[in-house]
Amino acid sequence: MPDVNVTVGHTVTCTIEYLDTAGNPMLVAPVVDSTQWIQPDTNFPSTATAGSLVVSCPIAGNVLVDCTVVVGGVPYAADQIHIIVAPQPQILGSIRINTEIS
Repeated sequence: MPDVNVTVGHTVTCTIEYLDTAGNPMLVAPVVDSTQWIQPDTNFPSTATAGSLVVSCPIAGNVLVDCTVVVGGVPYAADQIHIIVAPQPQILGSIRINTEIS
């Protein structure tokens, strides 16, 4: 389960990435029958849509996010994400160059 480390005040947006059987991004997204986001901790307000879940982090603590989609009647479950919210302020630690592969 991957961890997402943030500080109080952050908002974490979780989106679904569709991968083929080799682990590569799908060139054409599948038609989804249904999506179920699970984030049961009411201390961290969240808003779900079919393609994303936005979690607000107003307090320190831990949040577990889970997602299942159904495509063509077949359920697909994602690895859970553990959001760890620390109370201390942010301190610059590094920079990076991001890339997107399509």
